[in-house]
Amino acid sequence: MIDLVPARPEMVSIIKPQRAQLATGQTMSREQVAAAIDAGVSLACVQGARILAFGGIAEQWPGRGILWGLLTDDIGATFTAVHRVVRRALETTTLQRVEAHVHVDHVEAGRWIEMLGFQREGVMRSFWNGYDFALYARVR
Repeated sequence: MIDLVPARPEMVSIIKPQRAQLATGQTMSREQVAAAIDAGVSLACVQGARILAFGGIAEQWPGRGILWGLLTDDIGATFTAVHRVVRRALETTTLQRVEAHVHVDHVEAGRWIEMLGFQREGVMRSFWNGYDFALYARVR
């Protein structure tokens, strides 16, 4: 059974992010996670003692937020439940625009973001640690 719990900064040191996220240095410090949690809504999907995913929508300024999160490689069959939680959060947000930044070579992440209703707007060159990222947005 998957439980939803409030995301906590210490979870960043417990979760083992996807290889695709690790390869491009898409990790967050405890301080960055704490700031993202404080800036909006955030949840963690846990199964027993395992953290499958955690993240949220951090408001950048009124009406605009950024979707952030870390997922594990072994999320497997529980991905459907995680997808539903994220979709519900996006459908209930009052933000006019929510953005997502996805490494251009992380095909699975791009496909998932599009399944969540985001549209690709372009490529941000050398955006994170020298890597190119696609900019996606979901606008009301």
